[in-house]
Amino acid sequence: MTSKTAPRVAIIGGGFSGIAAAQRLMKYGIEDFTLFEQSDALGGTWLDNSYPGAEVDTPSHIYSFSFNRNDWTRTHCARDELLAYLQRTGDALNLGPRLRLRTGVRGAAWDAATHQWTLTLGSGETAVFDAVITAVGFLNVPNYPKWAEGTGFGGAIIHSARWPKGYDLTGKRVGVVGTGSTAVQIVTEAAKVADHLTVFQREPNWVLRKGNRP
Repeated sequence: MTSKTAPRVAIIGGGFSGIAAAQRLMKYGIEDFTLFEQSDALGGTWLDNSYPGAEVDTPSHIYSFSFNRNDWTRTHCARDELLAYLQRTGDALNLGPRLRLRTGVRGAAWDAATHQWTLTLGSGETAVFDAVITAVGFLNVPNYPKWAEGTGFGGAIIHSARWPKGYDLTGKRVGVVGTGSTAVQIVTEAAKVADHLTVFQREPNWVLRKGNRP
């Protein structure tokens, strides 16, 4: 390492884990770090997912950082409220000067001689760090099924994690493929406005009323 007292650290990912890692580094006096985020802002999964009905499916307080408590408006808050909380937390930590937005990390190579990591960024640029914290999550890359490609279908084929801004389901014939928690949320909203709604599923889903309330 270049310095035992002041390591240079990279954080990859600007969602919950990335923000928490940044706070913990600062808590222990490690100020020389860079947070890389390939999207336009902090938020991770909650930035990428803006589909109708997007909200938490576990109680809101579970999403509170211990270092930044929050008074949620509902027992299960909606996506916009949670995203605002994340970005507000980033502002409170003054992460701006340490952020590299719209910057993906394409590779990381360890040098055993120098005990350092070399990151290769999406632009082809490289950067050297003493330590790397990966906080990329597992919901940031949509899985597009092969049947959705080149079908000649005249309507819109939308992945829930890449919902077009302002796209409205009102009056449309809608098909939803899948029955996970995201599908449950979309189906609930689509059923209110769609002309016809079909859910394609391999097996029935277990559904339990979550009792969302102020």
